[in-house]
Amino acid sequence: MSGEHGDGQARGELLRCMFGPAIVSAFEEVKAAFDPRDRMNPGKLVHPYRTDENLRLGAGYHPSVPATFLGFPDDGGSFPQAASRCVGIGNCRRSAGGVMCPSYMVTREEEHSTRGRARLLFEMLQGHPDAPVRDGWRSTAVRDALDLCLACKGCKSDCPVGVDMATYKAEFLAHHYRHRLRPAAHYSLGWLPLVGRFAQWAPRLVNSALRAPVLAQTAKRLGGIAPQRTPPRFAEVSFQRLCRHRVAPPPGEPGAVLLWPDTFTNHFAPHIGRAAVDVLEDAGLRVAVPPQPLCCGLTWMSTGQLGMATLRW
Repeated sequence: MSGEHGDGQARGELLRCMFGPAIVSAFEEVKAAFDPRDRMNPGKLVHPYRTDENLRLGAGYHPSVPATFLGFPDDGGSFPQAASRCVGIGNCRRSAGGVMCPSYMVTREEEHSTRGRARLLFEMLQGHPDAPVRDGWRSTAVRDALDLCLACKGCKSDCPVGVDMATYKAEFLAHHYRHRLRPAAHYSLGWLPLVGRFAQWAPRLVNSALRAPVLAQTAKRLGGIAPQRTPPRFAEVSFQRLCRHRVAPPPGEPGAVLLWPDTFTNHFAPHIGRAAVDVLEDAGLRVAVPPQPLCCGLTWMSTGQLGMATLRW
């Protein structure tokens, strides 16, 4: 029976039933010997909080329930419920192993862990004047904590309770910058699907311009891109153009598969798409590649431009 972490504290009172008075008294003696001022993890195991005491979501918990762009189907359509998923396990604070959380692995700062970000979102939604975060969607504290989130969704797969910070970040940014000017990188990188489509008209010219010293530095400065970064080269022929003469299998034909031409494969690494076609066909499948302009919406989602992501491109 857990009596320490998260919801386990709710069963602390029952530990005396599990261990018996003699053993619990021994716990108390050890605690008193090494921690006489009760400063280390008070209220756990020894002299535990009551079942109805020290609750995270008590009788006074009435979070604001804002209208959201996203549906949050796994949380009953509730953003506050989604933001409350984190129970403080701290699996995101690992320094090695797994994929969560890369920004914490670098900074070692709680605010850049999945747990820290979830806590700030939880505080933001409290809905009362004494809450630590009082400026709601306009909060710079929440914005700064989410700034280094890579939206990699490592937390969604690695976190035991499935915290999906990439989705929460997209929702927050959509509200934070609503009717406001965004950072330059949200336009230069967020609109990458359209940039890639325009670059296909003259890819060699665009690549040359992005490497010309003066033009490149100016473009990076205007686009909010670090001057140390080297822009990737646009492919001279997109993946979709490489596949434009392919005969698509009829819809519903057994063995027919659709290969989605995402922005990055399509405009930067068409050889990866070509290799995927070869692998699928070698497995006996017939591959269809849509010829019309398409977009997965990833760059718009990760920058919180959810209205743009819903448009048909």
